[in-house]
Parts: sequence; C-alpha cells; structure tokens
Amino acid sequence: MDLPATLESNIAQCDETETDIVMFETPGLTDDEIILTFEDKTNLYASRGFLMQTSPVFRAMLAKDRFKESEEMEVKIADFNRRDMLEFLSCCDPGQMKLVNGKLMPQTIYVLKVIVSCLC
Repeated sequence: MDLPATLESNIAQCDETETDIVMFETPGLTDDEIILTFEDKTNLYASRGFLMQTSPVFRAMLAKDRFKESEEMEVKIADFNRRDMLEFLSCCDPGQMKLVNGKLMPQTIYVLKVIVSCLC
C-alpha cells in the first residue's frame, strides 16, 4: 500500500529534522523532570507524571507529602542498574513503542510493573 504524497513528504521532513535526542537519556525534555541517579553515578531523566503513571512505586514515592522524594528532583536508584531501568522505561513509553521479542506486549509491561512494585 502506497502512502499519500503529503504523508510521505511529512515523514521526510521529520527524518531531516530528527536530532540526537534520546528519551530518558537527555536532560531537560520535560518541565517536571526527575533525575534518576544510579550507584555508578550515571543518570536517566523522566517526567514525574510519566513515572507516577508507569509505576505504583513511583506514584507512592513521588506523591506529595508521602516520602522525601516527593519534594526533590532526584531519586536515587539502588536496586536496579541504569541499563535495566532504561529498558523498563522504554517498554512503558507509548511514544517509543518498544518491541519485546519483536512484538508490542502490553502484558509484558504489566509484568514489569508488578516486578518493580514487588522489589520495592
């Protein structure tokens, strides 16, 4: 199936203007950014709202007046390494539509959420 010429033109424009911005690895992409700092002193960056929507653990941690993290812009992550957290965030981000074993797997995202909540 061929794409309409206007759609092809829009896709080409997007490709031409694409930058090296990598979600979760580039700071300053959201107004409500939280810095996730790992034991090896590396960081990831995510929207507070995204984290709260993605994980019941982050929701509890970042909700007002519950934990010290709710007032801070940085969360220290000790239980996961940066690579695994990036994979988790990428699977949960609908903008990335991360494939798991070549398929979009909503049930895999749910399982990851359960695993994270059980570990914390």
